[in-house]
Amino acid sequence: QIGAIPIHVYLDIPWVPYADIFHKFGFLSDVKGLPSLLKKLWNASDTALEQMEEEVRSARDRLFTLEGLMEQVSQFMTGRG
Repeated sequence: QIGAIPIHVYLDIPWVPYADIFHKFGFLSDVKGLPSLLKKLWNASDTALEQMEEEVRSARDRLFTLEGLMEQVSQFMTGRG
């Protein structure tokens, strides 16, 4: 909820919230791909990272607060989302 870009490193299955849009505001890699991810992070422009930070901030209330999460669950359960 602080607006930081999440980096999720996994062993077998990436258990991340909102997997279909996670790439817009976070990085995902299995352990074997970690060196490649580190290169990607090192080479990322400030503008690209700032844009991802803005995506995190704009999604925070809608996706990562209790109220937002409950609304997402409600939308899913009622077929509205």
